[in-house]
Amino acid sequence: MRPIKGPLIPKAAFDRIVRDVAAEENERLAGVVQNRGKGDHAAWGEEFRFQPAALQEATEAYVVNYLTGSHLCARHRQAVPVTSKDLN
Repeated sequence: MRPIKGPLIPKAAFDRIVRDVAAEENERLAGVVQNRGKGDHAAWGEEFRFQPAALQEATEAYVVNYLTGSHLCARHRQAVPVTSKDLN
């Protein structure tokens, strides 16, 4: 296997997905805060803060590890393609 220089997922696409998920989660948590009242949970309504490069690196490492395990399962079954059985 050859080493890859740079991210596996394009940076702009990954950033867009992270922004969308964070916005949805902010909306969901804002609803939880309104339903419970401010009290101890007031900080939940604040925006998420994250390091996009670190988040992308961790996500890519997880996906590569997951797919590597799936590939090993397929090889153990002596199958060439990876199937849904290998992913579970």
